[in-house]
Parts: sequence; C-alpha cells; structure tokens
Amino acid sequence: MSMITIIIAAYFSFRFWAFMDRTERHTNYPNLFRSTSLIHYLLVIFHWNGCLYHIIYKNNGFGSKDWVFADSETADVVKQYLQSYYWCTLALTTIGDLPRPRTKGEYLFVIAQLLFGLLLFATVLGHVANIVTSVSAARKEFQVNFQDAN
Repeated sequence: MSMITIIIAAYFSFRFWAFMDRTERHTNYPNLFRSTSLIHYLLVIFHWNGCLYHIIYKNNGFGSKDWVFADSETADVVKQYLQSYYWCTLALTTIGDLPRPRTKGEYLFVIAQLLFGLLLFATVLGHVANIVTSVSAARKEFQVNFQDAN
C-alpha cells in the first residue's frame, strides 16, 4: 500500500466522520440517527469479523476445515459467507451454541471472539444508555417549558 493511498484513505475517513457529526447535530431526529448508525456499525463489524473468519478458514485456518462448515466443499461462496457471518454473529453476541473448538488455535480464536464480543456489548450498552439519557433530558426540558408556559 502506497503512502498516497493511505493519505487518501485518511482524508476520506475524516470527511466521513465530519459528515456523520454534522448530520447528527443538524437532524431533527438525532436519536434515530444515532440508533441507525449504531446498527450500521454493528452490521459492519459482524461483516468484517465474518470475512476474517472466512479468510482464516480458506487458508486452512486452524488445521480442521470442518470446525464450523460441515458441508464446506459442496457449498457455494454465498452460503460459506452466510455461515461465517452467522457464526461470528453468534460469537460476538455470545448467544447460541458455538461449535466446540478442537485445537489450541481454535480455542484462542474463540476466546478472542468472546472477549471482543464482550467489549462490543459494553459499547452498545453505553450508546443505548446515552440515547436514553438524551431522550430523558429532552423530555424533562420540554416538561419544564410546558409548565412555565401554563
């Protein structure tokens, strides 16, 4: 990757975050915008995580190719992607039955997934609490203004 590519990526990243900040400040529904952004971020993180797992799997991953994909050789690419996405969604949300790891590498990967999922859950919980606090403050301000008007 060349230095110019990195500079261009940094520039567009900055522009994207400036756009998001400006949109959140100037929209009539900032809480809806925050909630939609949070869902979008989660879907992108799940996608990246699923792609990471799929890349590890394609490179003969942890020594066993049938750890998550039972019918991997006959499955098409879309089905393998969906299986990777599903598995990583289960791992990051810490719900559902994950396949039991067999090797040390698989155990380390699952532990890393669960820890990352825990941090992700804490972040989501913080964002939701922030949205609820914001709604409560706006409602309280409205009630005070309404009572002053009467």
